[in-house]
Amino acid sequence: MVKSVIPLKILPAVFIAALLNVLLASLVGKIGIPLYMDSLFSMVVTVSFGLLPGLATAVLTNGILALTSQTLFPFVICHILTVMIAAFMKKRDFLKNVTGFLWLGLFAALINGVVGSVISFYLFSGVTKVHGIDKLVMGLIVTGRSFVTALFWAGMISNILDKVFSALVSYAILQHPLLNKGTRKGNNPLDQIN
Repeated sequence: MVKSVIPLKILPAVFIAALLNVLLASLVGKIGIPLYMDSLFSMVVTVSFGLLPGLATAVLTNGILALTSQTLFPFVICHILTVMIAAFMKKRDFLKNVTGFLWLGLFAALINGVVGSVISFYLFSGVTKVHGIDKLVMGLIVTGRSFVTALFWAGMISNILDKVFSALVSYAILQHPLLNKGTRKGNNPLDQIN
C-alpha cells in the first residue's frame, strides 16, 4: 500500500480550510475591502497539522480563487511563504500564545508585502484588478505618491491588516476546546492525527 504524503484523515480538513479561505476572500472581494483573507485557515491547518497540509491548503485555495478570477495564481507564492513562516514558527515553539501569533502575522505581512508588490509590479504592471487593493494604490497616488511607492505601501498596509488579523483569528480558533483539549498536558487530539 502506498503511503500518502498527507494522511488521508487530514484531507477533509485541508479541503474545508481551503473552501473557508475562498469564502472569506470572496466575501471581502465582493464588499471591496482591500484585504485578501485567503490565508486564515491555511494558518490553522499549518499550525494543527504541519507544513505539507498547510501548503496543500494554500495551493488549493489560490487555485480555486484563480479559476474563479478572484486572484492571480502567481500570488500563490505569497500564500506559500505565509504557510512556511507559520510552520517554521510552530516548529521553533514560537506559537504558544497570542504574542507568537501576532509576530506570525507581522512577519508574514512584511514578507508578503514585499514579495506581493514585486509580483504585482513585474508580472502585472501593478494592476491586478483583484480585491480593493488597486483602489488603495490609486488613493495613495492621489495623495502625491509615485506609482511604485503607492504600490509598495498599499501592499504593506493591506498585508499588515490582513495577516495580523488572520493570525489573531487563527489563534482564537485554535483555542476552541475541541481543538485545544488537553494541550497544556501535551495531549492535543490534533497531534494524534499526524
